[in-house]
Amino acid sequence: MSPLHHCVNEGRLETLRILLEKGADPNVRDSNGVTCISLFKSSHGMSEFAELLLKYGADPTIRDKHGKTYLM
Repeated sequence: MSPLHHCVNEGRLETLRILLEKGADPNVRDSNGVTCISLFKSSHGMSEFAELLLKYGADPTIRDKHGKTYLM
């Protein structure tokens, strides 16, 4: 898991914002191919986290290893 994934899992919005401002890749994937935005949606639904990730370029159409996307 990336630092961004940990921020999402732990509900650390401000830390997520700082990492994204410093250039962290919003489309980074974990070992299952899951992006942060997909991870957050599956556990929490659309929120400030998803909006922030989208603002910094998260791609909601990236598929995980099961072929699922954030939009599915």
